[in-house]
Formats: sequence, structure tokens, C-alpha cells
Amino acid sequence: MKRFVFVILFFFAILALDKNLSAQTPAFPQKFHIETNSALDESNKPFVFKGVSTRDPVGMNAGNARFQNECVPFDETLFSTIRAWGANTVRLPVLPFFWRIQGQANTLKALDQAVAWAEKHQLYVVISYQATGWPSTDNPSDKSGRTTTEELNSFWNEVSKHFKGNKVVAMYELFSEPVTREFTKISEKDWIEWGNNMEVLIDLIRRNDPDAICLVSGLSWAHDISFVAGYPVNRKNVGYSVHPYPFDSRLYIMKNLKTISSAAKKQFIFATEIGYDIELFVNLSDVQRKILELYPEVKSQMDEVKRQSGNKLYFSDLNQKLLETLMSNPKTASYLNEITEGYQKELKKTFDDGNISWCAWCMSCAWRPCLLKDKQFGTTDAGDFFRKWLLEKK
Repeated sequence: MKRFVFVILFFFAILALDKNLSAQTPAFPQKFHIETNSALDESNKPFVFKGVSTRDPVGMNAGNARFQNECVPFDETLFSTIRAWGANTVRLPVLPFFWRIQGQANTLKALDQAVAWAEKHQLYVVISYQATGWPSTDNPSDKSGRTTTEELNSFWNEVSKHFKGNKVVAMYELFSEPVTREFTKISEKDWIEWGNNMEVLIDLIRRNDPDAICLVSGLSWAHDISFVAGYPVNRKNVGYSVHPYPFDSRLYIMKNLKTISSAAKKQFIFATEIGYDIELFVNLSDVQRKILELYPEVKSQMDEVKRQSGNKLYFSDLNQKLLETLMSNPKTASYLNEITEGYQKELKKTFDDGNISWCAWCMSCAWRPCLLKDKQFGTTDAGDFFRKWLLEKK
């Protein structure tokens, strides 16, 4: 009899625990809003978005030949895999090129399908207009990212009308990577001009979707958000996106992460693209100097890469051969692995300590830096790192 009573009590205790846990888990989806430096859910509890970017869903859905060769299929498996990695968010980058050639109907159809799969697997969505440069100028090298003010406004007018009130679509990243004509030489004047442009665009979106959260990207390929503290965008429900890839030098990387950490104490910061591979580290100026100290014999090969490719070392076949040479030398291989581990450590510390939202780039085996090494979802070193990070606090 005592044993029977114990079993009954144990059963009810389990039920009570299950109800308690369910009460602590917010229902999906939640409607978020920005207050100071946090995204708050409907219970006013802070939420940290963590996930990955896909390739352009419009291009994938259109069956673009290049995308088919470089991407995993655009189907539900992509989204179930992202969820299995521990993500709570997926970022959908739409290139101006595909908005232009596929048009409104096909773009919204592809986004609808992606959002439906995301909702099924309880993933929040960030829609990004994956533009580069400055509206109506031709400074970026990649034509697929070029846009005009008219295209930019048209895209967000249609998207904001279509997804008004959709809780799964958590926020809009207005313009992925703004770049002035001076590229990395930016000023307060540039940021003020950029902020004014974004305020006009936010007003357009808010006429359709009054509660939309809008992300304004930093300048210089979204690396630099140093002017945010002094000149915040004068609109409510606004955050700032940053892409802290390995860039320029190790010294710059560390300074930039400190800038991001400082900004995140007062503003909502979302690193909508982060990623790395060893080729990016090889291109850093101070790393190259150290490589020549460790392995002077490689100088002629490095000089040839520079001569043939100028400053565009990334993606170069010559640069890939240089990387193979460096990784075959124990000293330079050890040094590059040390740099990789250092970047991982600093990135993770900055984001975890600051509760900063992030999405890793990219669920592709060709759109670099890649998280995947093949179409079977095999992971690169970066993919393995970000997947483990996502699973830590699932």
C-alpha cells in the first residue's frame, strides 16, 4: 500500500514539474520590441537571437544553376538541420539581383516558404536586403549586391506590407553592408548621412508595419559601428547590425570587438554575419609580417599572390595554393591555428558576456566563409565551432 501511494505521489510530482517547466518556456512565436540594449518578448524578458544565415532563398527557390552547385537544397531539411544545430534564428539574405530579376511575386513566394519551414521548426526569421555599397553608386565589386534607392524602397515597402504582424519574422535588416566611396575611410558625416537615409526608410516601413524592428548596419562593410553611441538613429524599435569578420589586422579585430562590446551596453546590437576561415587570417597585415618571420622562404609566393591579385586575395586560386604551403609548414600551421583559436575565444567571450545576438555565415559549401564543406551538411572548422556554440545553451 505504501509503495502504491509513493508511486501516485511520484506521478503527480512529475506532472507538476512538467507544468512548471512548460510555464517557464515562452510560447513560440513571441512578439519582440527593443528597449535600451535588449530585445524583449511579450513578458518583457530579454531574448538573445542565435542562429545562422542561409544563401539567398529567392535564388535557391528559382533553381539558379550556380546556387544549385554551391548550396544544399532549399527544402525543409535545411531548416530542420539549423534547428538541430541548436539555433533559434535563421537569417534570410535577399540579393538585389534576385529581387530585380525574380520580381515581387517570386520573391515573396520564396520568403513565404522559408518562413513556413522556419515556423514549423520554431526558428525566428531575420530578413536582410543583402545589398552592398551605397544606394545608386557603383563602388562594390559584386554586381549582385548593387542597388538603387528606388529598389531599396520598393523591396521594403512590399516585404513590410506582406509580413505585417507576422511574429515569426522578428526583424528586418535594412541594408546588409553599406560602403562609402572611400570604402574604409569613414567619418561622422558619413554615419549621419547614413542614419538620415535609414530614418526615411524606417518611416516607409512603419507606415505598413508600425511595430517592425529595424536593424541599421554599421559602415565599412558593416564592420564599423563606432559612431552609434554618439549618433543613434532617432527612431524607436531600432537595433544595429555588425559583421565582425577577420579584417585588416589582428589589432583591428580586437579593437572592433571592444567597440561592439561597449556599444552593446547601451544599444541593441545584432552580429547578423560572423564567420571565418584560415584564408581570411592569412590576409591580415600583421599576420603576413609574422608569417615571413617564421617562414621567409614563402615570400616569393606571397609576392606573386599580391602581384596577380592586388588586394583581392580572398577566393584566389593562388591564395589557396599559398594556404596549402603555409599549412604544410609546422611553424606557420601552428601559428595560424593559434590565431584561429584566439579569434574563436574572443568572439565567444564578447558575445556571451554581452548577451549579443548573432547569426553565423553561411549554410553553404561555397558562399564563404562556409559553415558546410559539402551538400550532406558536413561541417567546416567554422561550422563545427558555431554548431557546438549553439548547442551549449540550447
